[in-house]
Formats: sequence, C-alpha cells, structure tokens
Amino acid sequence: MIDEKKIAAIAFAMKTLHFFRKHENWIEEELYAYIEQKRPNSSAGFKSLVNQLT
Repeated sequence: MIDEKKIAAIAFAMKTLHFFRKHENWIEEELYAYIEQKRPNSSAGFKSLVNQLT
C-alpha cells in the first residue's frame, strides 16, 4: 500500500488488514490513518472500498 499501485492490489491489502484488525491493536489504527490520509485525493474506486470497510 506504500507504492501507488492499481486499486485492485490496494483493495486486497486493505481488505486483508481489515480482516485482521482485531488481532493486533496497531492494525486498526494504522489502517484508518492511511484511509484518512488518502481519502481527499482518491479515486471513486478507493472511495467505494472505504465505504465497504467502514
């Protein structure tokens, strides 16, 4: 998720992290911080993914 890849790769990584977020405390914090950072300048696909996760 660090590199600007295609949305499909980012979506898979975010869904995986979202699945494991309750196993480690830091995952949820970092995932939502990443979402808030990327949301303002993101594509429609990214926004749709965020809506599914939240």
